Parts: sequence; C-alpha cells; structure tokens
Amino acid sequence: MTAGAAGGITVSGISVELTNTEKVLYPDSGITKGELAGYYRDMAGRMLPFLRDRPLVMARYPRASPGSGSSRRTSRAFSPAG
Repeated sequence: MTAGAAGGITVSGISVELTNTEKVLYPDSGITKGELAGYYRDMAGRMLPFLRDRPLVMARYPRASPGSGSSRRTSRAFSPAG
C-alpha cells in the first residue's frame, strides 16, 4: 500500500474500512496504522473475552498530537452488542 492507502479488516463478520494505513503511529518502532490494526485483528480472539462487559473509553488524536485529543465515553448505535 502507498501513503494514504485504504484497507479493510474483518473480525467475526464485522468489517471496518481503514484509511491512511501506511501512517506511522509509533516513529521509534516504525509501526503503521495498518500494522496495528492487523495486530488487533490477530489478537481479537484472545483479547475480547477479557474486555466483555467492561466500560470502554475511546481516545482520539486526529492530528497525532496528544494535546489535540478528545475522548468518548458513551456508546453509539453502531457499537457491537456485548
């Protein structure tokens, strides 16, 4: 994929489209957004049982700057059922 590339990921029949999969999220190790999503996909079967029935806070940093982030503590209609 090239910079700005899009891709998709599917886990348990739920598909999510990704953009900018080549964006480097962790410069020291060179890990990209696509690689991190792939890791979460691969680990989902092991991780999700421990997260079931637990509250979730999603932190977003759209400009990749820790000072520019926001968080969401409420679920949305498209959130997967517990």
